[in-house]
Amino acid sequence: GEHARFIVDQLVGAQRDEWMCRVEYSQPGAYLDHERMLHAIVPLDVVRPNLLEAVRLLSQASVPVRWSHPCGFPPCCLHGEPELIHWELRQDYGQAIADRGFAAPCGECAARPHCVGLRPEYLSAHGERGLEPFSSVPVSGP
Repeated sequence: GEHARFIVDQLVGAQRDEWMCRVEYSQPGAYLDHERMLHAIVPLDVVRPNLLEAVRLLSQASVPVRWSHPCGFPPCCLHGEPELIHWELRQDYGQAIADRGFAAPCGECAARPHCVGLRPEYLSAHGERGLEPFSSVPVSGP
């Protein structure tokens, strides 16, 4: 939230369109030290309120924001506000998410065709923690 507030308060203005394409939030990629990475991965239920606040603030300020992409987060991170989710199809990411997997709660999730999945490191570190399956997916999103 603080990051998004800084962008809105300090960087958004009349000249925004000249230099800002969008804000992207992502998860860390592979570390050289696998054990260190496992300890650094933040559980989705801890990320969720912060990511939700940031996406909400940026969207309200008409700042393009992308958080669900090959290096991003699964849609359930914004479970509370599905209208903020860009419902892209998983198949459109191709090999970029080939290493991503799913946990048991994902099996019944209506958003699975739109989900980038979970990094194997996340599943090793936190398993099913923070996953919140959707019972339905809105017909349209932003």
